Amino acid sequence: MDDTGYFSIQVLQRALKIVDIELISYNSQQRIAEQARQTPTNIQGYICNLHQHWLTIRRFGSQYFDLNSMLTVPILISNTYLSLYLAQLQLNGYSIFIVNGVLPVCVADERLSRSPVDPKRYNQLTKRLNNSKVVIQTSSSHKLTSSMFDNDDDNLTRAIEASIQHNNVQDKILQEALEKSFFDSQKGNIQNNELTNQLLLEEAIAASLNNVSLTSQKQQEQLTVDALRSKRLQYYENKE
Repeated sequence: MDDTGYFSIQVLQRALKIVDIELISYNSQQRIAEQARQTPTNIQGYICNLHQHWLTIRRFGSQYFDLNSMLTVPILISNTYLSLYLAQLQLNGYSIFIVNGVLPVCVADERLSRSPVDPKRYNQLTKRLNNSKVVIQTSSSHKLTSSMFDNDDDNLTRAIEASIQHNNVQDKILQEALEKSFFDSQKGNIQNNELTNQLLLEEAIAASLNNVSLTSQKQQEQLTVDALRSKRLQYYENKE
């Protein structure tokens, strides 16, 4: 479990190992994984993970269901569609793990083994339930009306809008901080560049003055030699 309270695959693997159940990557090179990719119906269950969300695909009797807690009801997956369903989950970014081991018997498994679900009728019922917001009967015979769902939707909408506004404020603060940091950095670079240019200018001036001094000295030496030669030539001419 990480700091946010969410489980990691390593934690689940260690926990299930106690009851002799393994979680094996669907993409691994192990023999059972290769068999699962070829014939996914040979596996009793799969655990799928995307970021912090987990879902289970399990076989009850001879039928597979997607037990996603984000859905109103489980999704019935036909055996012929299971391979494509897993492939679609992978395309959506899910990591898939094979449940390898003997799963404990449950009531759903026993009932669906005796009486499998009629896919056509099940899909009709679940579609009607998903498209309707009316009347869910509770154990105490109270009814949750569509207006209550509408209130929940309004509350959810307001919560989402508040979250977006909060995120926008945070983004603006972050943007201003980044701009200030960039400006300070650029300002420091400008100051450093000005100092560097000043030093280079001073070095260039010093080098130029040094060159002028050397040139002047050489010229002075050249003049002295020429004058000496001229005097010697004049001396020999007068002597002749």
